[in-house]
Amino acid sequence: MTSADRNHSSARVRVLVSGDCASCDRAIEVVAAVRGVRPDMTVDLIDVDVDGVPDDIAFVGTPMYLWGDRVISLGNPAPQDLLKILEGTRP
Repeated sequence: MTSADRNHSSARVRVLVSGDCASCDRAIEVVAAVRGVRPDMTVDLIDVDVDGVPDDIAFVGTPMYLWGDRVISLGNPAPQDLLKILEGTRP
């Protein structure tokens, strides 16, 4: 296993959703797809209505995708595009 593999396996992705978000059902599907392909990645699904917004996030809206503290998408990326970002094959 390379250091890049170790970094990807320990990557933490957070996806913020809410009940009044029209496209958050799709965000849940995207998360399920990523978890299915990369079970080694931690993907946290955070319902801001239930859990609140984490203190370390400059909240804009939902769905919001973060990798560590970096916003990687406002809105839903295609699962394959999200995987490319997370695997470092797309900026």
